[in-house]
Amino acid sequence: WALLLGFGLIVLVVGSLYHSVKNHRLQSGAAEAHLSRLNAELDERVIERTAQLKARDEMLSSFVKYVPAAVAMLDREMRYLHVSERWCTQYGFDSAQVIGRSSYELFPDTPLHWREIQKRCLAGETLRAEEDRWDRSNGQTAWVRWEVRPWGDYQSLPQGILVFTEDITAQKQIEEMLRES
Repeated sequence: WALLLGFGLIVLVVGSLYHSVKNHRLQSGAAEAHLSRLNAELDERVIERTAQLKARDEMLSSFVKYVPAAVAMLDREMRYLHVSERWCTQYGFDSAQVIGRSSYELFPDTPLHWREIQKRCLAGETLRAEEDRWDRSNGQTAWVRWEVRPWGDYQSLPQGILVFTEDITAQKQIEEMLRES
C-alpha cells in the first residue's frame, strides 16, 4: 500500500505541476499577445507623431524661408536651424552654406556684446534694439535693427533663439549726409 500510495502521490504532484505549467504557458501566451498589440499600437503612435513633427518642421521651415524679413532660427549651441531668404540676401549666404553651422563660425567678428545678448536670450530674455553698430573685420560698418527672442521650452530652458534683423546702414548713411549738409 505504501508503494501504491507513494505512486499516487507522485502522479498527483506531476499532474498538478503539468496543469501549473500549462496555465503558465497560456498566461504567458496571452501576455505576449497583449504586449504585441501594445507594441503595435505604440509603433503606430510613433509613426503618426513622427509624421506630425515632420509636417510641423516642414511648415516652420517654409514659413521661415519665405517670411519677408531677415529671420534666423538657432539652437542652444548657436547652430543655424532655419534662415529666411531675406536673411541669406542680407548677409550674402546661401541657406545650404548656413544650416547646421555655428553663428560664430560664419561671423567670427561677432562683437562681445552680441554674444552676451545671445546668452541672455538663451536664458529666457527677449531683447531688441532700434539701431546697433557693427564694425566688421573687413573695416566696414553696418547698422542693424534687431530683436532676439527665445523659442521652445525644454526643462525650463529655451531650445534656441530667433533672430530678426534689418540692415539699416543705408538709412543711417542718409541721416549722416543730412546732418552734414
